[in-house]
Amino acid sequence: MVNRRLKDLVESFQHFKKVEVVGKARKDYNDGLLKLTQWLKGAEELFAREVPCKHAVLRDYLNDLEVCCSMNS
Repeated sequence: MVNRRLKDLVESFQHFKKVEVVGKARKDYNDGLLKLTQWLKGAEELFAREVPCKHAVLRDYLNDLEVCCSMNS
């Protein structure tokens, strides 16, 4: 009876461990998906901007592009 109870306990622990791993993976996936979605939205807004052909404005736009690209790394 003790052996059977120990076996049941080990099996339920293995199941709990799998569920915990899957839950963590799901959370990591959702966090990554949210981060990627936010980055894509920001990139789309950045690329949709109309940039006047002025040196200072172009330099600032280039800096914004570099920041956007470095966020993805």
